[in-house]
Amino acid sequence: MSHNSEEKRKYIRLNAGTEARLKVKNSQGKSAGFENDLAFVRNISLEGVGLAYDKPLNIDDKVELELYLQDDLQPTHIIGQVRRIKEFDNEQHQEFKYEIGIKILSISKEDEYKFTSYVWKKIKEL
Repeated sequence: MSHNSEEKRKYIRLNAGTEARLKVKNSQGKSAGFENDLAFVRNISLEGVGLAYDKPLNIDDKVELELYLQDDLQPTHIIGQVRRIKEFDNEQHQEFKYEIGIKILSISKEDEYKFTSYVWKKIKEL
């Protein structure tokens, strides 16, 4: 299973290695039944988040993410949209079956500052 919308990345993807909680709503805004689920954040950029997740989602599903960035005790809240779904094709990710690409749609000013600061710090570490 691989669903791709045309991929046009403007920003580098950075390894995140953290976790997120998520709530999923379908493209009509109704709950998809996934509330407070745990996903692994594989990578981030200034406009998106790459997740490893155990359930298939649909292109255009809306996702509310709570990202736990580094040592920050308060999560960063992001609202995004599923843009890419790919089933892992090997046994490397036994806990998670799908790679999910999320485009960031909105983020509060406070959380935007935390998120962009975290991303720029990661870029400087390269």
